[in-house]
Amino acid sequence: MSFLKKLFGSKATKEKSQESTKTVTLEEVLASNEKPEILFRSKVTVAIGGDKSDNDNNAFITMGLRDENLKSQVLEHYVWQSFGEDIDENFKCTMQLVRIDVQDQFKPEVSAEVVAEKLFKAIGEMDSEEEEEMEEHPDLEKFKKVPWMTDMRLQNVSICLHNGFRPSNALPTEFERELRPAVEIAKRLNAIKALILWLMIPEEQLESAKILNFVEKNGLRDFMDEGEKAILNNSRTDEDARNAIGWKFENAWPLAWYFGYKKPSITGEMMPGEQMQEILMDFTCPLDADINEWIKEYEILPEEDLMQMTDLFYCLHNAVRSAQMGRQTVPNGFDPMGNGGVIHERRHSLTWMVSKGTNWEDTDLST
Repeated sequence: MSFLKKLFGSKATKEKSQESTKTVTLEEVLASNEKPEILFRSKVTVAIGGDKSDNDNNAFITMGLRDENLKSQVLEHYVWQSFGEDIDENFKCTMQLVRIDVQDQFKPEVSAEVVAEKLFKAIGEMDSEEEEEMEEHPDLEKFKKVPWMTDMRLQNVSICLHNGFRPSNALPTEFERELRPAVEIAKRLNAIKALILWLMIPEEQLESAKILNFVEKNGLRDFMDEGEKAILNNSRTDEDARNAIGWKFENAWPLAWYFGYKKPSITGEMMPGEQMQEILMDFTCPLDADINEWIKEYEILPEEDLMQMTDLFYCLHNAVRSAQMGRQTVPNGFDPMGNGGVIHERRHSLTWMVSKGTNWEDTDLST
């Protein structure tokens, strides 16, 4: 399976038909006399404790639709249906937009008992994980004795120890960190988007001019290093660049987290293409839009959460660096180079986000 297929699914790699197909907008679909019976279907995060409107709105966000007028037009013809029985540990279940006149034909059989059982089980598992993290690790005592230790660092060290990472107890806890403007974080995220689209989507499916116009209109070259800028001057089928682009996925995750995506994982496992597709669809700016306007639609992460995560990845990265020098400071089965590279790339984004005025390539990643 090609990397493109992994990233964007089988539809992205289907052979073109003999006749060129015209892109149809949602407005045109709604105005058509032959509207599809199912307009959209996807896994959606359930708003625990929320009402139907909360979950419908989550579904619209997953769909990438935030225009209130367009939402109203959709609901004139369609209704959201929920497959509650397939709710998973991330509180996601399938929802679909079904044409109102045929909704009974597609309405899923949902057992309230099964949904409740799965929901309480997931909540119970979350509570168990939280209780486990609250238990003090026996090695935490030596960190408590450090004169300059802070509560935030103790909390992060506890997370590290419980997950098999052993950072040094001599690390500094105070840094000159300053959060950069949200628009700069958004532009770095969308610069990565432009690079991925340049390399992973064929010219016949997405014209180069559209990507370059997006880059120029939003000043995204200012948020690329020299090597990244060069990619936009080279062939879109450059295999070496394609093989290296996966590391940009890891950079993208913390940046997307700042705009509401899920918290970055500390396992060191690389992000799958499906996850990157989710970020590109739901947490980046459309190619024909202005990033300055786009960020107004998102509630950004509290600064203290970002600072804590940055410090956590600093500790993780220290443990990784020690493991790369032969010490036993990472979990069993953790590859200091491969998995460690993932930690490095995610830390790069987090540290850059709190290094106002620093270029991407000049970010201080010392440990």
